[in-house]
Amino acid sequence: MVNKVGLSGAIFVLIVSSVFVYSSLDLPYASEIGPGPGFWPMWLSGLLIPLSLAYLYSAAKGTDAAEKAPDKKAGMDMIFILGSMSLYVILLPFLGFNLSSIFFLFAFLRKGYSWHKSLGISVAVAVSLFFLFTEGFTTPLPVNTWGF
Repeated sequence: MVNKVGLSGAIFVLIVSSVFVYSSLDLPYASEIGPGPGFWPMWLSGLLIPLSLAYLYSAAKGTDAAEKAPDKKAGMDMIFILGSMSLYVILLPFLGFNLSSIFFLFAFLRKGYSWHKSLGISVAVAVSLFFLFTEGFTTPLPVNTWGF
């Protein structure tokens, strides 16, 4: 029997990975020092295409492992994750990397930790990543009007 959930998931991943492959063609594949910004998107999304085709075949035959759509709780978790990621991308240019990342991480960690542990971990991770990228890798990250 054809699994509609598996088919729709495989088609979605196929479309998204195809868009990413096409978009990565605009980025340089190599740079003077090694792989360019288009290297990883090309390979990772390019790898997803045959994998999604294989899963599409499995779902069409009815031999995939997906049995049903997610239950209500899992669906709400997926909406929370997608909403949080979207909000992170929207807020990043305004709040900067540190504040956006702190809010993003805090939202996820709050489900499993107390508020003070969640806040501490969020601040430590965001600030550490900011300094790693800006100082260690000399890669500029978005900052807010106060410079963080």
